[in-house]
Amino acid sequence: MPTRPTLLLTSAVLVSLASAGCANNFWYPGGPLASRDQFTYISTPDYPQTISVIDTRIDQVIWTAEVPVDKQLVMRFYKDEGLPNTATPDKMVWDIWPAGQTSGDPQFTFNAPPSNARRVDVTLRPTPEFPAHMRPPGVPMPNLPFPEPAANAGK
Repeated sequence: MPTRPTLLLTSAVLVSLASAGCANNFWYPGGPLASRDQFTYISTPDYPQTISVIDTRIDQVIWTAEVPVDKQLVMRFYKDEGLPNTATPDKMVWDIWPAGQTSGDPQFTFNAPPSNARRVDVTLRPTPEFPAHMRPPGVPMPNLPFPEPAANAGK
């Protein structure tokens, strides 16, 4: 038969695990594996992403973010927490974080259309795209691959 301290410790662990599973501030690519309208998009040099929210009623981009390389966009939609009795009754919270950050609370909000009137589009920018720390100061770096070496180079 378990002792009282063992039962208390087991109960505390179970409560902690249950509350961690219900938390809203864990962010992973592919989402939380639950129906939370929560998304994480990571940009890499070979996969630089621009994320847009489309109002499907008017087929227009209403919000967009160019996710910098080595950063991630986190976003989540909350039903009926935007502007009531308007075309944007839902609230979207979002933020740009360092790639790989898995916890935190997004700081920015945006009033969004309801789930049946919005779409999230992902667009890839030309590759490779270099992170800001690899660009020389004051010199724009094109998002083009390095040129192929000349056929007779080094002969």
